[in-house]
Formats: sequence, C-alpha cells, structure tokens
Amino acid sequence: EATLKNAAGEREIRLIVVTDAEGILGIGDWGTNGVDISVGKLMVYTGAAGIDPSMVLPLVIDAGTNREELRNNPNYLGNRHERVRGERYYDFIDQFVQTAERLFPKLYLHWEDFGRSNAANILEKYRKQIPTFNDDIQGTGIVTLGGIFGSLDITGEKLTDQVYLCYGGGTAGAGIASRVLREMVSEGLPEEEAYKRFFMVDKQGLLFDDMDDLTPQQKPFAKKRSDFANAYMVIAATNDWKLNDEIHRVCKEEGIYVNVASDREACDFYFPGVYMRDEMVVGVTASGLDHKKAKRVREEIQNALEKVLGEQDEDEER
Repeated sequence: EATLKNAAGEREIRLIVVTDAEGILGIGDWGTNGVDISVGKLMVYTGAAGIDPSMVLPLVIDAGTNREELRNNPNYLGNRHERVRGERYYDFIDQFVQTAERLFPKLYLHWEDFGRSNAANILEKYRKQIPTFNDDIQGTGIVTLGGIFGSLDITGEKLTDQVYLCYGGGTAGAGIASRVLREMVSEGLPEEEAYKRFFMVDKQGLLFDDMDDLTPQQKPFAKKRSDFANAYMVIAATNDWKLNDEIHRVCKEEGIYVNVASDREACDFYFPGVYMRDEMVVGVTASGLDHKKAKRVREEIQNALEKVLGEQDEDEER
C-alpha cells in the first residue's frame, strides 16, 4: 500500500499497466526489467488514445526471476530468487488488486505479459469483478479478429465457413482462438461445431485431449486422437541410410508414424535433437506426443543413432 501511495503522490490514478514480466514476447522472463513494457504500453495509451499521462501508473510485480543470468548480474535491481508460484503468488496478486482498487476507486487495470500458467487464471478471476483487461489474451484476439474481418471483406466469405489452424497455443494464441470462436458462436454457429473448426498446434504438435501438459485454455481446442490417422508422428532428417533405418525401427516399435527427409536444409528446420558430424546431419522432432513421451522417443532415437555412429567408427578403425 505504501508503495502505491508513494508512486501516485497526489495524482488520481485511473489506469495501471501491471506486469510480472514472465512472458515478454521475444524475451521471455525479464524480471523487474519488464517495467519498461508497462511504461511502453502507457505511452501507446497516451500517444494513440490521448489518455492523460498524469492519471496512469506503470507497475512491475517482483515475484523473482527464473533467468539465472539476471539473478547473477550485480546490476540487476530485482529479487534474486526463482519465481514464486502457487497459492503464495495468487495471494499476493489478490492483495495488490484489493489495495489498488481501494486507493484508486476509478481504476482500470491492464495485465501485460504474465506467464502462460498465470495470465488466464488472473483474468478469469477478476474480469467480472473489476474493469480489467489482458492485452495478450484479449488485445491480440480482437486485433486478429479485425484482420480476419478485413480479409473476409475481400474474399466475400463468411466467418462461420472458415477452418482455423492456430500455430502456437500460448497465452496469446489461445486468447486469439477463443475470441474468434466466440465471434463464430455469436454469428449463429453452435459452440460444439465451432470448436471443430479449430486446430491448435503448440510445442507438442497438434494438441490432443489425452496430453497431460495442456493448459486450461488449450484443453477446449484439443482433438480426439482416435479421429486422426497417424496421430503420433516423428519427423526426421538424415542423409545416412543406416540412421534412417534406425529411426524407422524405433518408431515402429513405439507405434509411431515417421516421415524422414534426407537433406541438410530439412535437418536445420527441425530444431530438437540435431546431430552434425562431418557431412552427416540428423534432426529429430516429435509431433502429437505429450512432453514425456516425446522426450522418451527422442532419447531412444538418439541412443540408437549413437550406437550406429559408434559401429561406423569401429569399421573405419579396422
């Protein structure tokens, strides 16, 4: 409370942009350095919408940082511990909200760049209690929807006739999908049918409802695996036929479909598990698998490939 009073002085605060800087686009966890994001967004409010700058307040919540290079930097101004999680974190958020609302009764509260595990939870808790807005979830959603409407004006097609691939199911991606879906429903498409029009892809590949690492915002968009042939897939790139055979063998044992490309460009495209050895390259990525299974499959493939590489070394020595 004292911090908010000191920051406001005698001013009437009508708008706060607050971040905990865990999920800053292109940067990730930025700790207390993320206050610059709050300042920047308030500059947009003033420059684009004419909001009186004397009535706004940028704010960063210092819940720690998981970026070790920040914690070890002598010039870093924030708390030097890993991020606080769970009930303790949400209790602090609630204390902040209640205090800010009491001190500034005409407040509009803007949430910015919170991590995917917290952003939607916070918005859902307070959106019906106070005037509040999450830019990553709602702002990106409405801007994207505006772009879609502009495209439909050109093509002459209807929103409810479209099928959507959401490439990225984080805070912004899931928020965009939810906003477009709600618009489809408002135009008369049944909600169940609307969900069928969406295909959400994240780090696991296409999201399926049996994955154990889905966020609450991803779950409504996850598909049933039984509806798809080749729902499990490994994509690989290699220019060595023996390694190719090993990838096929491992995937066959796991009951997983595999697609192998045989050039360096393809290998460079698929980022996890990349091998480079002389002119031989191997890249492996898993799609449609939950995180644990994807990790296990990549490890099995890597172990098999290392065995082949070892045998090749022995042959060369002979």
